[in-house]
Amino acid sequence: MADIIDAADPLTKKMEIKIGPYEFKILSYNLLNLFDTKHDEGRQDYTWLPLSHPNKREWCRTIKNQRYRDTCLRTDWNEEKLNLKLNQIKRVVDMQGVLPDLLAVQEIENDFVAQKLAETLGYDKFIITHADDKRGIEVALLYKENKLQYLEHEEFNVSKALGFQTRHILRAHFKLKSDKTDRIIGVYVNHWPSQASHPTYRAAVAKLLRGEINNQTHKIGLDKYSVILTGDFNTRADEIPNAFHTYLTSPNWDHYVSDAQSLSEQNKNPMTYKMPPGTYWYKRGGSYHKYDRILISQNLNSARDIIIKPNGYRILATRMNSKKVKYSERSLNWYGATQFVPVGYNFNTYDPKKAGFSDHYPVAVKFKFK
Repeated sequence: MADIIDAADPLTKKMEIKIGPYEFKILSYNLLNLFDTKHDEGRQDYTWLPLSHPNKREWCRTIKNQRYRDTCLRTDWNEEKLNLKLNQIKRVVDMQGVLPDLLAVQEIENDFVAQKLAETLGYDKFIITHADDKRGIEVALLYKENKLQYLEHEEFNVSKALGFQTRHILRAHFKLKSDKTDRIIGVYVNHWPSQASHPTYRAAVAKLLRGEINNQTHKIGLDKYSVILTGDFNTRADEIPNAFHTYLTSPNWDHYVSDAQSLSEQNKNPMTYKMPPGTYWYKRGGSYHKYDRILISQNLNSARDIIIKPNGYRILATRMNSKKVKYSERSLNWYGATQFVPVGYNFNTYDPKKAGFSDHYPVAVKFKFK
C-alpha cells in the first residue's frame, strides 16, 4: 500500500486566515518556554540564564531530574537567543495573515518578556497572570483595540483546590466597539496541569472553570454573555475522568461549550485535510492529541450579532514549522511510514534555520459580527 501521507503531502506553504471589516480572530499558542535572561526571586528559572551568571551552575545542580539538570548546565540563554526566539514566534504568527485581534499565549515568564513579545509582533496591549507556579510559567493575552474594547480582567488561582502550585486561569472581558448592545465577550486563557498529573486534577480545573462561567453568565445574563475558552488544556480524549466530556462540552451543562475544531470538521472546512488532526505529537506510540483548543459558548454558534466562522479554523501547521518523522516498525498495510509533526525549539543555536519553533502547533479561528 502506498504511503498515504507522502503521496498527499497535505501541508501547505500558507495557512492564511483572511479578515473582513466585520470579522475578528483569535489565536492560541504554547510558546515553549519564552523566558527572559534574568533570575526571578523564588522561581526555578535557572535553565534560562546565561552561563556567565554567577549562580547558574550552583542552581542547576539542585535540579533532581538528571536530564533537566544536564539541560540547565549546558544552556547558555542570552539576549541574542531570546531575540531569535521572539522572531521565530513572529514567523509562525505571520503565517495566518494579518495580526490576530486576540493572541492567547502559554509558557511565558513575566511582564518584561510579554512586553518584548508585544513589541515584536506589533501589539500595543497585553495582560498576564502572576501565578505561584514554581517554574515561573504564566499565561498572557495580547490584544488590539481597533475592533474590540477591553473592559476588565481577573486571574483565578486553582492551586489551592488542587493542592499543588500551577498556572492561573486568566479571564478578560471585551465588547465590540461597533456593538450598540451590551454584549460582553469573556475570553478565558488556560494552561492546565500536565500529563504528569492524574486526569482528576484537570477535571477539577474544568469544574472550577465551569463554576466561574456560571457565575459570570448569571451576573451578566445568558443573552448578553459570550464565552471563548482557549489555551493548552493538556487533556487526552481517552482520559477518565475527562474534563471536557464530564464538565465543559457535556450537554448536561446549561452553558456547555463547543470545540471549534469539531465545528470546522462538521462544516466540511476544505482546509481540514491540509491540517494535522491535533496540535501535539507524542513520539511514543506515534499519536496526535488535541491539547490546544478554542471552545465557544452556544450563542457564538447561533447568535446573529456575533458568530463563529468554522471554515476560518486553522491548526497552523505548514512546511515551515513541521518536519517528517519515519516509523520503520509500522506496517505499510495499515499506516503511512511518515508523519508531519511540530519542530520543537533548539535553545542552543543562533541559526534561524536550526532554531525551530515549538512542540505545539497554534490554533486560530475567526468570528463575524454585525
